[in-house]
Amino acid sequence: MPEKRILNDLKEILRLGASQAARVLADLSGMTVELKITEIYKGVFGNRLEKPYFLMRQRVKGDPFNANFYFTMLGKEFLKFLAVLESPEVFNDYQEYDLVDSFLEVGNIISGNIISVFASFMNTIVEFELPTMVTVEQDPELVKKEFFFTKVYFEIKEIEVHGYVLLAFDEKTYAAMVKRLEEIING
Repeated sequence: MPEKRILNDLKEILRLGASQAARVLADLSGMTVELKITEIYKGVFGNRLEKPYFLMRQRVKGDPFNANFYFTMLGKEFLKFLAVLESPEVFNDYQEYDLVDSFLEVGNIISGNIISVFASFMNTIVEFELPTMVTVEQDPELVKKEFFFTKVYFEIKEIEVHGYVLLAFDEKTYAAMVKRLEEIING
């Protein structure tokens, strides 16, 4: 199967998960939330993180794969959305680390919905571990590892906030997805 076809099919699966997550976030916030998968690419994690933004790890266990998914922001605009979730009064006056709980909650919603669509697509049951914050200091090898990344564009119209978040998954997870796609296409 050509690589481009695999990436397009995978992008569609991710898009379904992002749509589910957007509905949940819209219900939670009462705002219009858009999440769009923009691209999928392979690269070294450390090359994607320019600043020490929050980084969440979501581990899942299941057959045929156990996976670590990583969720982070690619800009500070996402913090404004988190601040509004905490309290509309602090929208313009917030401290980043006061928003860790909201980051974990929203990160769990976005990554959890995308992972759930993965699991459904793969016809497998996965167990989620609680999401955790991780740092490069805790796992220095993380910045050297290759991952598949998907950039997710987000927009919250009511507060004019938009930007990107990043979801990363390892090659083993990607290989399991490709194998399942090939099985479906080849009947």
